[in-house]
Formats: sequence, C-alpha cells, structure tokens
Amino acid sequence: MKRLSRSAAVAAGLALLAACSSNDGPATLTEGVYHSMEFGEPAALGPVDGSEEQEGVVFTVAEPGQPPACNYGDANLRIRVDVTTGSDPYYVNQLEGLFLGDSFAVERDSGYVSPAQTNTSCGSGLLGTEFETNEKYTLDIDLDATFDSGALVLTSPRVPDSGWKWEF
Repeated sequence: MKRLSRSAAVAAGLALLAACSSNDGPATLTEGVYHSMEFGEPAALGPVDGSEEQEGVVFTVAEPGQPPACNYGDANLRIRVDVTTGSDPYYVNQLEGLFLGDSFAVERDSGYVSPAQTNTSCGSGLLGTEFETNEKYTLDIDLDATFDSGALVLTSPRVPDSGWKWEF
C-alpha cells in the first residue's frame, strides 16, 4: 500500500479546504462552512475538475425515506447516496469515514442538533464496501435519528466544522 508523504498529505488536506465552487460545480469543503444543499445536488471531496491531475469524489444525496424494519436500533431515515470516485485514492479512502460513524446529524428548526448514527443492521449494505478509484456506487444508508424533519447534516471527519446540509 502506497503511503502519502507528509508534504503530499498536507497538499491533499489543503485541497479539501478549497473554496466553495460556483453553481456550475459541486459544493466542495471550506473550513468552518456548512453548504446548504438541495437533495440531488452534487457535493465533492477534493478537486473534481482535473486541474491538479487528480480527481476527488462527487456524491449526491437523495431525499430521505423510510428504511425497512430493523432488528436493532431506531433507524427512521434512509438516504440513498450516489458516489462517483475519481482518480485520487486519498479522497476515495475518506469515504468510509464520511458515511460511517457520527458524521450525520439532524438539526431541528429550533437549532437543536441530534446525532444520527449509521445503523448497519437494517440491511443498508454499507459495511464491507471497499471503495476504489474511478468507480460508481449507490449506497442506501439507514440512520438512527431522533427527528424525522429539519436538516440532515453531514460533517466532514477531516475538515473542522465543515460539511453539507439538506433541508427535509
């Protein structure tokens, strides 16, 4: 397995801090910013225009629906995420950390934020997915969420106080 040198890791980290793109491209991460998104609108990890001769990851999140009955947990939201990976393995390797764990939350209109843990017991098929470069994936992700309306928040595990928000 190839490891990034320290300078390459810093450069890749700086690419994550790229400014929000215009309306003609996906919303990329900016430190301290949560991008307001529409369901189906593309978001990105890393550069996606090939300008750095490497391309990151583009993903879209569909409007939440009801998951199937679960044996464990309180999954009450299922989201479908379509992912297209680029040629840069650095960003591809961040996908598991982005979609598993405590990256999701639901924010109420009052501003109260409740964690929305990924529930892997409902058959969402996220566990065991090995992401590769230059591939397409469709993920059904079941979330244990206290609220079923408000804003779905996805926080980057790599860039402080940054991510995306979808109203539902």
